[in-house]
Amino acid sequence: MLRGWVNYYGSAISKSYGASEDGWIRRRIRQIYLKQWKRNWTRFVKLWGMHDNKPEMEYRCAEIAFSHETYWARAKTSNHVLTNNILYKEGWQTIAALKRNTESAVLI
Repeated sequence: MLRGWVNYYGSAISKSYGASEDGWIRRRIRQIYLKQWKRNWTRFVKLWGMHDNKPEMEYRCAEIAFSHETYWARAKTSNHVLTNNILYKEGWQTIAALKRNTESAVLI
């Protein structure tokens, strides 16, 4: 979905706009992950599992999983747990990377 959006609007996306949109999209992706894990305990297990059950991440994962904040607020504070590197490993790319890929494909 994101790739198609970048392919279609890629020539009109500036660097500053792409950076601000990328932040919003990543927050929305984090929100979707937190929403799909319905129960607090499931959230905790999934978040902690993404960090190979490292003891230093246990508190942060529990803080996000058992919070009473809205999903959007949790998504904002979960950027320390669901980092950009983890999202990249899950298959999500930045707008800048997708734009570079489409520009290089056009040049070939």
